[in-house]
Amino acid sequence: MEQYNNRYLNYLEGRRSPDKSRSFLWPVWIWQVLAPGIDSAGLNVFQRTILGLMQVGQTDTSDMAQWLGVDKELILYILATQLVPNGWVDSRGKLTSQGLKRLDDDVQARQDLKSGYVFQDALNGALWSRVVDHLPYVEPSSVSGNGRLLFRQRRDHDRKEEPFIIKYGGSVPKQPNINILREAIQLGNNTIHNQKVRDDLWAGELREYQISEIELIDTEPIPAYVFCWIIFDPVHFWTISDPCAITRSADWMRKNVHSLARKNTGFARYLSSYLGEPDEKETFEQMNTRLETEVEFEVFANYPDVGNVPNLPAYLGALLRRKYKLEELEDGKENFEDCDDVITQAQKVLECCCKWMLAEWPCNPSRINKKWGNEDLFFAFELIFKGILSKNEIKAFSHKTRASEMWKAARQKQDARQSLRALFSTVIFSMEEHPDHPILHCPSLSFVTGIDQLADNRNSVAHASGKFIEKKDALDWAEFSIQWVELIAGSQE
Repeated sequence: MEQYNNRYLNYLEGRRSPDKSRSFLWPVWIWQVLAPGIDSAGLNVFQRTILGLMQVGQTDTSDMAQWLGVDKELILYILATQLVPNGWVDSRGKLTSQGLKRLDDDVQARQDLKSGYVFQDALNGALWSRVVDHLPYVEPSSVSGNGRLLFRQRRDHDRKEEPFIIKYGGSVPKQPNINILREAIQLGNNTIHNQKVRDDLWAGELREYQISEIELIDTEPIPAYVFCWIIFDPVHFWTISDPCAITRSADWMRKNVHSLARKNTGFARYLSSYLGEPDEKETFEQMNTRLETEVEFEVFANYPDVGNVPNLPAYLGALLRRKYKLEELEDGKENFEDCDDVITQAQKVLECCCKWMLAEWPCNPSRINKKWGNEDLFFAFELIFKGILSKNEIKAFSHKTRASEMWKAARQKQDARQSLRALFSTVIFSMEEHPDHPILHCPSLSFVTGIDQLADNRNSVAHASGKFIEKKDALDWAEFSIQWVELIAGSQE
């Protein structure tokens, strides 16, 4: 399998991968920098400059302030609170032998530069807020039957990781701006420092770097893939492990993954297989969060083109969530409103599809006389279907629809507010004008006749009719609407 590089990094470094997780390899560019560690160079730029000026005989605080471009009061403050108390300057404002030694130590420390590495996201070009002092390369141990690379989790274990590889084919980026680089390193320092304070570093001891002394030594970055894992999160149900293993998880990486899943159906499908695994001790609230997340990724994975249909992703998501909740209820444990809600959401999905079809394949309003009666509509529908539907099936549209509502739908298109039956009847009238109309490619007549049946079911549950929809029927109608979505999505290919 051809990849954009053959370098792979795993910052867990032989430790067991997170429980109940799925791994993937994220493409990055690695920039190498040189800088002294924070623990090796204690003088800041003000301390170093003041002591250095004193070393060459410049002791006037006004001259020092002018040299540094700061107020004289700041120089006096640094002398009184830092340099004199540390014994580097005496009470007469003279450099002491201890101060001279501290300057020499500082020069030596700054010459002892250490390598650090900063990551640039290959997909969005952003620098990660991480800085590390080593690159733990790993090699694949074999290739699976489906062509994916296999990595041994630990050298003393046979268990293997089969990560999803996110392909990248972009160009080599330019060197990052030094200020942006320093900002990323400072954020990385902050993360390391905070984890040290909490005694919660995942990757053991890590170095912090002085950003004022940073030198970028690479003219071109190193391409690599970094191991990441989708893991359980008690609040959002899922999150992403920190690629550098400094913290347990990385919210910024979660956002990157979510953004990519919207565009990469294969990746979304891979992630959704993890999201569909419930925990045995799952609470009701956690179940709802899991289902919402599972539905979101299913829409990304299986219906990538529905985003081109206004409002359809939202309505489809609502239908799938209610469908999954109903499926997870034991037979006989569901309430009638659970089934009614599925029917309602199924109708909304179909109404959304019909409005989009009227926008994409318009119906000329002049084809409809808004004063027609039921017999006129019956004759018009009979000419369209030409014996394909029975008289009773045709009457289901002609005798339950008003021509005036169809005329309005033809004019309003995407903004139409008519009933499902009126919207679909108008769509039928537009077929003869458009040889590429998706209805002409329906796999069976049930796609047409089912609209009338669903509308009848929806009307019965919308009022206190005393009629109740069975669980199986509600799920069947949900599936019927989903098949319509697939037909609409297929028409965009």
